[in-house]
Amino acid sequence: MTVGDSIQAELKKERIVHHSSNILNRGWKNIGLIAGGTGIAPLLQLARLLLLDHDQDQVQDNQNQELLTSLPKIYLLFINCTKRDILGKHEIDLLQKKYPNNFFVTYSFTQEEQDDEDADDTDTSSATYVKGRGDVTMALSALPPPPSPTDEASTSDTDTMIFICGRDGFVSHWAGPVSRGPPSPGKKKGPKIQGPLLGILNDAGYHENNVFKY
Repeated sequence: MTVGDSIQAELKKERIVHHSSNILNRGWKNIGLIAGGTGIAPLLQLARLLLLDHDQDQVQDNQNQELLTSLPKIYLLFINCTKRDILGKHEIDLLQKKYPNNFFVTYSFTQEEQDDEDADDTDTSSATYVKGRGDVTMALSALPPPPSPTDEASTSDTDTMIFICGRDGFVSHWAGPVSRGPPSPGKKKGPKIQGPLLGILNDAGYHENNVFKY
């Protein structure tokens, strides 16, 4: 767009995620978040809810220390074109600083920086930086490990869950495409259908009940 251009935008229907939501009370101990670009928005919200549910500021004595031990381990893999494209980095840094033993961050970039100044800017976070669109090696190093073969044979919930959000091609690359059912009357799009698990996460050993595609 150029100066003077205009666009027409429509807000999506509000989608509430809160502490009573089923998505936050599954007992997961290890949670992986794979974000592509603006896909960080719902995943960062999810991370904040999971961590702030047991805020460290409320821990005042040894009795309440067990609140911290109940926190899940959250692994964020955030993929962008370059470092300058990272959205919400300040908030990510704050979460990482506040929960150093529970929130781990890996950034991956698909393009080279345009100049050395961008690549060498000061960064005091403890995040890991890698390159690439994503592969099995990246998944296994940046995310919680897939369940064991014993867990895979079980139909019950596991203690590991992976959430992925990004453009359609990004989600398909990592976990296979999300399809849609027929739209309701007056609607342009039908409800999302998860579909089979494919892509990198399937190749890395995860299975369908470990993965949710936004």
